[in-house]
Amino acid sequence: MVSNPTGRPRGRPRKSVASPAARLRGRPQEPLANDPNRYALAIFEAHLRGADVHGISELRMAETLVGIAFGAVVQTPDNFERLACGQPYQVWMPPVKLPPWRLKQDPSERGENWRYGNAFRPWADDLRRKLRRLRKGQNDDANWLRAMSLAWYICLQGNGDKVEDARQLARSVGESEYFEKGMLSHLVRTHEQRQRQRAKRIE
Repeated sequence: MVSNPTGRPRGRPRKSVASPAARLRGRPQEPLANDPNRYALAIFEAHLRGADVHGISELRMAETLVGIAFGAVVQTPDNFERLACGQPYQVWMPPVKLPPWRLKQDPSERGENWRYGNAFRPWADDLRRKLRRLRKGQNDDANWLRAMSLAWYICLQGNGDKVEDARQLARSVGESEYFEKGMLSHLVRTHEQRQRQRAKRIE
């Protein structure tokens, strides 16, 4: 007995196979909780927040922070005196040799100013890019950076009236121990220093 044609392809129907999930290109992002530099990032973000309040550009502040972190003090008597007195001082970037994949030049040559003709600009650009990516997220990394940078901003300002606010911000992201052991003492020192400065101005 021959059945009537149905119009379907001959043979057993194939099973549908789910398409593999699209993989993101590049190295997967590590959680901020595993980043050994996460506290430095929070401090940098707090400084950038303070710079914005005073009308200082983010780029200028980022270059200043990078200069402090990676630069070497210019070794002149006047510069050392400014440093000792807490005044603005000059730094320079010691010559560095970048890997060939990052700079198209002979590996034996030194690569000091490879982006925009400024020795500190490459690190400042990378810092701003990383912070920008973390700010835009709606995840644990963004929440951690937001809370810790705000807590550090209070500490850097020496605002004694907001100690509990800073403590609560740190507690909200599981950083109570770090706050009590490091951030709180910085807040107290800054607060006392500013109180002495106010007293001197009154005198």
